[in-house]
Amino acid sequence: MMDSSDMKFPLHPTRCIGSLLGTAVGDILGANVEFFSRAEILKEYGLLADFLDSPARPLGMFTDDTEMTIALAVSLVSCGALDGHHCATAYAKAFVAPPRRGYGPSVSQILNLLAGDVDFRTTGRAVYPQGSYANGCARLYDLPK
Repeated sequence: MMDSSDMKFPLHPTRCIGSLLGTAVGDILGANVEFFSRAEILKEYGLLADFLDSPARPLGMFTDDTEMTIALAVSLVSCGALDGHHCATAYAKAFVAPPRRGYGPSVSQILNLLAGDVDFRTTGRAVYPQGSYANGCARLYDLPK
């Protein structure tokens, strides 16, 4: 049995990269059938085993989900830990850079605030004053400074 010392690449970074690649591939594969039910996908495409192309999401284009995952990963690597301000800035920079990747209206409002240098600790309740159980970047207000 091989252990990580027998491998050419360190195990932890390799697994992290594999997780990010798997996230992106799954996101791209499902991007053009997002919000379809399983029955709708089967009826329209049969077994979905290849990437789809559409005017809204060209072949190989990942969505906001992967973009935010990458922004989070870059922030974690850059800071060595979770830093709310750095993470919010990374999200905002990714959001404003083309191409548009399908962000929903609520998270778009919050990311626009973050892009305008609004303190991330004040944006969590900007759209939903009682709080939201979605939109991870919108919930950064719960993080310590």
